[in-house]
Amino acid sequence: ITVAITYDEEPDLFADVYNNAPDEYAMRLGESFDIKQDIDDDDDIDTVTGYTEEDYESGAINKIHFIINDKEITKKVDGYSADMYLFHKDDKTFVYLDLLVDNDYHNLYVYKLSDNGVQQVMKDGMYGFRKSLEYKDEFPKEYLEMEYSNSYYPATDPDEFYLMGTFHMLSTADGYAKFGVGANGKPEMKDKYFTLKNFVEAEPFIDVKTDVDCKEVDPETLEETGDAVLAKGAKFIPVMTDGETVVIVKDNNEKCYKLDVKSEGRYATQVNGKDINELFENMMFAG
Repeated sequence: ITVAITYDEEPDLFADVYNNAPDEYAMRLGESFDIKQDIDDDDDIDTVTGYTEEDYESGAINKIHFIINDKEITKKVDGYSADMYLFHKDDKTFVYLDLLVDNDYHNLYVYKLSDNGVQQVMKDGMYGFRKSLEYKDEFPKEYLEMEYSNSYYPATDPDEFYLMGTFHMLSTADGYAKFGVGANGKPEMKDKYFTLKNFVEAEPFIDVKTDVDCKEVDPETLEETGDAVLAKGAKFIPVMTDGETVVIVKDNNEKCYKLDVKSEGRYATQVNGKDINELFENMMFAG
């Protein structure tokens, strides 16, 4: 006979090293999970199981199954190599499913769990939790616990975690930014820009072919400090982007400039209304 006893019900039976879960928390679930907890703060303990299913012919993951208090719910998904996180915030429980797809892209699904079932609140093909840790020293140490493998950034706080993506903003690079769980469960970006790293080329400097009007920005605050020109013959590297209309670049003199760009998806196509190939050379793109 197995009897489940929760800390809420019998706190005196637990050793001092255990305590009640905080009101808001996050944890990595991995490829599948079985949990017992109150998922919607109705004072009833719920039994929740989650796992993915592969298509037999393609090998791709095409379904995720949730079993909540013996009720099974199935949702369609698309990708490979599942990784899941649970976030509990504002008396709500959300599961983030991160699936890898081609060219290091991600499909990120967000589900809201309750006694009544599972609601998909988002599918996004931009971001995920996994990237190589080649620039791990730039992250706060608490995000890099040794129990995690070198391909994961652990999420331990629903108000502060990192998501990664691949961007093609004047060259292909990884980008990371700090996020938090929003009121509807979707990730909300807290940083102003994504920080770009891991460029595809060994020598990342891009050459300026003709003068380009821009704004100089403070390297620390990123606030505009005045009008500027990236002069013909200058060299630079993209260091930050919002992924849509702005790229912050740093030249070989360590000065930073803000470029107004037009993009399609995550690909920059124009700067100041001109084709990027007319303005720059030695850009490198992959995928």
